Amino acid sequence: MNRSFTELTPLRVLRSIPLSYDIPDLEGEVLIRRGKSFSNRLLKNIARRAGPSGKTVLLRDHPLFGKDLLHAIKEIPFYSLLMHHSPANPFEKVSNKASLPSWGIQALEYFKRQDPDTYWHCLRVFALTAYMALHFIQQQRRKVLVASMGPLHDVGKIAVPLSVLQKRTPLTREERDQLRHHVLAGAVLHSYYQYPENSLGAKVALEHHERLDGSGYPFGLRLKDPMVELIALCDVYDALISPRPYRNRAYDLRTCLEVLTDMAINGTFSLNLVRFLISLHRREKTDYRKLILPKEKRGQPPEENYYGQVLAEK
Repeated sequence: MNRSFTELTPLRVLRSIPLSYDIPDLEGEVLIRRGKSFSNRLLKNIARRAGPSGKTVLLRDHPLFGKDLLHAIKEIPFYSLLMHHSPANPFEKVSNKASLPSWGIQALEYFKRQDPDTYWHCLRVFALTAYMALHFIQQQRRKVLVASMGPLHDVGKIAVPLSVLQKRTPLTREERDQLRHHVLAGAVLHSYYQYPENSLGAKVALEHHERLDGSGYPFGLRLKDPMVELIALCDVYDALISPRPYRNRAYDLRTCLEVLTDMAINGTFSLNLVRFLISLHRREKTDYRKLILPKEKRGQPPEENYYGQVLAEK
């Protein structure tokens, strides 16, 4: 176990920034209007406006998500490790106890109807996070807590126009900013519906695009919370191996792992987390900490990929 996984660091907005877009609640009503300052004060104030977060539902027991989760797991390249059915299967001990609040169920139902790519991505990130948590987090309750963050890490995409989420060509700068707005919106929604029972949800929503080397967004801070990093890595892995509207095909597995290797070598993600994820694809089950990351490139990235490309302004 990595000792850095033993403590939960609190959510703190290091500097306030003006919101460029409205943030709606799950009913579509404006919760926070653009121009307001995104800050610690705003998150605390919005939390005071919410009522009780309501009862929670085990993900496995939901009539829709339970079946969909099994389908989502089968899309993960090392699914056989997750689907090993036995009373002692540690993955099932975590995944079977993970739950969502009623508002989280409502959010997933929205994505199921309106943006299936995000819906299936959230389910797979849940499964990936649950499995990774088994090996890096010691306390069982903490494992379940972190796993439960996977399905709602992208909940802020409710605030992003579907035309932007599903666009198949390069984004304009305005559309890029709208897309990045989802991390701020996600932190607000978590704070509104569930704070202070679970401040980790707001932290994950806000920081899952930050990186160890400070190359992420929205603040470009050096990500220090390993629990957020674990979810962030699962997010990137699934985004690479899954279909996306902005490229002609998904990354093949070899190329995906080469991309993650580069990120680990360059300090974007921690070496041990990436080594462990890569080791899950190896037939020989050696200690992941002894895994040597190859620098040779043999994979073929998608021929057409508009991720990160922004149309030049005229």
